[in-house]
Amino acid sequence: VVYPNPSNGLFSVKIPEFLRGGILIVSDVSGKICYQKEIFYSVLEEIDITALPSGRYNIEIYPHDNQERIFYGTQVVKM
Repeated sequence: VVYPNPSNGLFSVKIPEFLRGGILIVSDVSGKICYQKEIFYSVLEEIDITALPSGRYNIEIYPHDNQERIFYGTQVVKM
């Protein structure tokens, strides 16, 4: 879950409780990584992409135990 969505660039990502850790990546529609953060036992991550232009951004989490697999994917719209 991402909220608020649409966003001004400050938003929260709710992480499933059973996910022990991974890499959270925010990328633009062309696939360019704009933000990356390692997460550990977190249920809520605060993300700040206010410096990026308005548009649609993909949010993906790659778990530590299987980094080839996208565990979680969603989008946020930055106004």
